[in-house]
Amino acid sequence: MKLAKYFLTSIIATSFVSAAHGQDSGSYGAIGVTSYELDTYGLDAKFGYNFNKYFGIEAQGVLGLTTNSSRLCSSPSCATIKEKVDHTIGAFAIARLPLNEEFEVFARGGIHNTKYSYDINNLNNTMLESTKTGVAAGGGLQYNLNSNNAIRAEYTYLDKSNLDTVSVGYVRKF
Repeated sequence: MKLAKYFLTSIIATSFVSAAHGQDSGSYGAIGVTSYELDTYGLDAKFGYNFNKYFGIEAQGVLGLTTNSSRLCSSPSCATIKEKVDHTIGAFAIARLPLNEEFEVFARGGIHNTKYSYDINNLNNTMLESTKTGVAAGGGLQYNLNSNNAIRAEYTYLDKSNLDTVSVGYVRKF
């Protein structure tokens, strides 16, 4: 346990020293599309800050755009159920590993808050909403087009809501 503590401390210290010497670090923004496993989609926006080329933080917001409809029948009536993720917000720590100048892999972990709703169209026309807060973790690949622009693909698991997401987006480094 002590060895792990010293190792982690040395990595963090090295990270800040690297940042002070002008390594590739700074702010970035990203916009893209997120697909939830409910077969619904959302508009994804991220803002992050890289302390150096290995470690950073980012905030994410996803606004749900589409609804998934299914029909459930039980004699003598049927109901239509519409599922929608209204929004997801999250905050993450991110660790990156540059493979070369173009490609880098990353892992991220943090916390999310996801609100989703179910509209049940039957005799009672019931609307159910649920908001879940939990741990979020995932990773992905980023292709750097040049020093300011990149394309990013990622997977994230949202605990408590039990949703998997896949995102693709454009990254602009400031």
